[in-house]
Amino acid sequence: MKSNRFGLRSSDLEDIIKTLKQFDNICEAIIFGSRAKGNYKHGSDVDIAIKGDIDFKTLTHLSYLLNEESLMPYKFDIVNYGGTQHHDLKEHIDRIGISIYHKDILVSA
Repeated sequence: MKSNRFGLRSSDLEDIIKTLKQFDNICEAIIFGSRAKGNYKHGSDVDIAIKGDIDFKTLTHLSYLLNEESLMPYKFDIVNYGGTQHHDLKEHIDRIGISIYHKDILVSA
């Protein structure tokens, strides 16, 4: 199976994007952490920051869909970019994060 620069199967990245598209209030999704830096290991989680008008329901439902409903063999850690007060985390996402989804714009893997 072909994988992409994040160490994810291409079909799994497509499934992640399909899941994100289910939410009208998610404007952008950014992979950060080891998957974006390229120093991930086989069992590394997938860190995704989401931007938009994000509420707790959106955050928990997206996490549920990716972690419990999908058949993907990864653990997803979802962060509400606009809702976090951790300046260092936002700076990390801004510096090394890679956008995988932008509403109404196709971002290639």
